[in-house]
Amino acid sequence: MSSLSYSMEQSKKETKTLMELFDPRTKLAWYTLMLFFSLYFETALPLGLILLTAIASSFILTGTLKQYKVLILLMFLLGLQVVMIQLLFCRQGVLLYQWGIIKIYSEAIPLAITGILKASIIVAASMQFFTSASPMDFTLMHM
Repeated sequence: MSSLSYSMEQSKKETKTLMELFDPRTKLAWYTLMLFFSLYFETALPLGLILLTAIASSFILTGTLKQYKVLILLMFLLGLQVVMIQLLFCRQGVLLYQWGIIKIYSEAIPLAITGILKASIIVAASMQFFTSASPMDFTLMHM
């Protein structure tokens, strides 16, 4: 029984993903760069490309996207809330629709899309960093 558990542990150690081979400082630099890009760019096109880059790099390095399963539902709920807040309180652009005191302006949807993309990049980069970097790696790095 002992040799079986030892061989299973040994096989787990031998099958490392490409992400586990990176230095923790490299992972931290990637995380910082993704956060910087999400806060620096203001339009939807570069933000969308950055989000696709983050997800593609995660798929290439880990071989799976199963850690993002819950993220899709959470980002949908967050996106729905951002759209509703922008529709109700955004006062930029041309008035498109008015129903009583509710006014919908032309800049509400583009602002909501950029907000959703920025939040998605930050959450995806955080998930990628925190699921791949162990605290032990950072502790041993300073010794």
